Amino acid sequence: MDILKKLIVLVLLASSTVGFAQEVDKTEEAFKNSYINEANGDYSKAIQNIKDVYDENSYPINIRLGWLNYLGGYFTESISYYNKSVKLSPLSVEARLGLTYPAAAVSNWDLVMTQYKEILKIDPNHYTANLKLGQIYMNRKEYKKAEKHLDLLLNQYPDLLHHQSSAI
Repeated sequence: MDILKKLIVLVLLASSTVGFAQEVDKTEEAFKNSYINEANGDYSKAIQNIKDVYDENSYPINIRLGWLNYLGGYFTESISYYNKSVKLSPLSVEARLGLTYPAAAVSNWDLVMTQYKEILKIDPNHYTANLKLGQIYMNRKEYKKAEKHLDLLLNQYPDLLHHQSSAI
């Protein structure tokens, strides 16, 4: 009887491994097709490729859908998928940066600023977050707040001023 139980467990493990491998193959194929469709500018197809294997607990799937929906102009959907990515991986700078794109597209500057501030909690010297937050504060005429971020960049990248003035 013990041998029969062990055999059943082995068969179940083997079949679940095969099922898992098939799911991985489907997901890899979906991503491959999605990249091809994205390169061809067919964002709706690229989105559908990923939705066909959607798993709400998958960071790569949610961040991919965030990006594709942004490219397709579906900003509300993009924000939703990026938010799911942030929830799945709260320390992901990648997901937070991604979230700023559709948020900016719909002029949700509070959400944009929140993401940059959260990025700076994770990585206080993050170039893009400091630069963009400094620019937003400059546009809002909040010069003291802008100075904090922009001074940091100028100290980290002193040659920035030279490149900026030579570009003018």
